[in-house]
Amino acid sequence: MTQIKPAEKLQSKSEEMLAMVQKKLGVRPNMMKTMAHSSATLEGYLNFSGALSHGALPAKQREMIALAVAQANRCDYCLAAHGALGKLAGLLPEEIEKSRNAEAINDRDAAILRFSVQLVEQKGRVSADEIESL
Repeated sequence: MTQIKPAEKLQSKSEEMLAMVQKKLGVRPNMMKTMAHSSATLEGYLNFSGALSHGALPAKQREMIALAVAQANRCDYCLAAHGALGKLAGLLPEEIEKSRNAEAINDRDAAILRFSVQLVEQKGRVSADEIESL
């Protein structure tokens, strides 16, 4: 069985990536520190996350969705992480709380959040009518 390396012995590439994360977020999230034991894993995660950031949805909306999904999944770690990321993206405390409950200040965001939770609860099995409704 392979022994996990202590954080201070991480590969230099992993350390560089963690330093970039800390510069951007102000912290080194535990999930990423764990991934850093394999620089390929951390690099893959960061590249995937970066690619998603270039999608059609703005950062605030992505974080609202992440909060609604984290609440639906009952993931306290995700709620904490996306609460912090939501603040960085410009969400107000009220918007963070509403997002956790799949609610929003405007109708468009509320519909997106309800649909996101529906996807979680129905394990991706939504009807064509539900998609059209969105």
